[in-house]
Amino acid sequence: MMFERSNLLWLVPLITIAVGVVATAARRRRVMAAQAWSTSLGAQAARYGRRSPLLLAAAACLVAIGLAGPRWGRVARTAESRALNVALVMDISRSMLAQDAAPDRLTRSIRIARRLVQDLSGDRLALVVFAQRAYMLAPLTLDESALALQLDALDPTIASEGGSGLAGALTMARELLLEASEGGDRAVVVFTDGESFDGENA
Repeated sequence: MMFERSNLLWLVPLITIAVGVVATAARRRRVMAAQAWSTSLGAQAARYGRRSPLLLAAAACLVAIGLAGPRWGRVARTAESRALNVALVMDISRSMLAQDAAPDRLTRSIRIARRLVQDLSGDRLALVVFAQRAYMLAPLTLDESALALQLDALDPTIASEGGSGLAGALTMARELLLEASEGGDRAVVVFTDGESFDGENA
């Protein structure tokens, strides 16, 4: 249980005791007034209402607790979701067929990218591939299964085009991220062997 105004809880015992004392004093005065009229009337007044001070004190205690604003159950709060926007840039040039990383550089990169997609579940992901030119295979999407299918389709045998136009791929990834109207931070993740980049701005 929680209280909206917990600083008022210190009033609970004070109010309870005060109401109990006042109710007890009032009852005594009623009994004394009845006895002043007659002994039998006083005895009858003494028999009735013995618990009234206690009941009034308990009611005052509950009212005082109510003033503190008790709350039960769960509190529902709305949190704003700010998913990341991440562009995966994959090098599929011929140099990625090198087998210095088993089974080859491209397959190893695809496996790492698949794990990254799983780790970024709930974020928006895009896929750009490049050899001599850049190609967008998937725009920003929350559908990680669709992106995984695109990654699985990157068989090493399709990396037959010479050259590595990284600059064009980064430009395409940047444009994808800048066009995103939703989400939070933006990031580009590049998978490449770093060999033979074409162009002065690569």
